[in-house]
Amino acid sequence: MPVYFIHVKHDGRLDADLEGMSIDNVEQAMASAADILRDVIADELGSTRDSCR
Repeated sequence: MPVYFIHVKHDGRLDADLEGMSIDNVEQAMASAADILRDVIADELGSTRDSCR
């Protein structure tokens, strides 16, 4: 099974995936990357809302 490394560039820094994930195919890897980015965006929106209070 292939191992995919999903690195995220965020706020000018690179969060490197040092472990990788065993994923069956590229379509599932893309879906996992979308889930990770969705979490990053949700965290960013949450921290932005908290700082406005």
